[in-house]
Amino acid sequence: MARAHDEQDYLYLLFQTRGTLLVEQAGRAALASPGSLVIYDSASPFALRARDYYEQVVLELPADDAFSRVGASRSNYLLAKTFDCDGAVGAVAAFLKSYARSQAGDPVGAHRLEPQASALGASLVDLLSRARPRVDAPDALRRSEALTSMRIHLADPDLDAESIADGLHLSRRTLFRLFEETGESVMGRLRTLRLERVKRPGGRLRRVRGLRPAARRHQTRHPHR
Repeated sequence: MARAHDEQDYLYLLFQTRGTLLVEQAGRAALASPGSLVIYDSASPFALRARDYYEQVVLELPADDAFSRVGASRSNYLLAKTFDCDGAVGAVAAFLKSYARSQAGDPVGAHRLEPQASALGASLVDLLSRARPRVDAPDALRRSEALTSMRIHLADPDLDAESIADGLHLSRRTLFRLFEETGESVMGRLRTLRLERVKRPGGRLRRVRGLRPAARRHQTRHPHR
């Protein structure tokens, strides 16, 4: 097993595009194959094993930041599991793969989109995490959708409560009610997200090819043929 040596812990979201890679962590093993997503955490021992050539897009997110953005507690629930890239997960995966391809041809534009890529990665953490209690699900889900909308449009200087509500097909009153129980207003939360965007380290996205580690600082053990 390998372990990263870094003061900062990272989540690695692996979007496999070609070949296969076995990810082992938290007592589980997940096979990353084309069209799937597998996540691992640099904070605990892991192994990445591949027999043949592979390609993948890797999104690196500061772990504590990713979980705090969506109000979730860190756990190993998401680690070394194979998730299908369909539905909403597929939409995010398609954006991130396209974004990774654009880094070579349009690095300036790609850099400007980096906050959105990080926000969408955090939204995936929220989307894939263990379901909330049933009684809280409707409001919690809509509040999560509102937060995702805010993160995606943070760069829009005209973003306000009315435009957020319109985008979610909610009334302003309903939107305000969703945030009342959090102790922070809608616009207060928006201001907080904008400040966090300036202060927080962004995620990194890259394409990985070949028989080599999926993350630069980690060592991968390959099985003997």
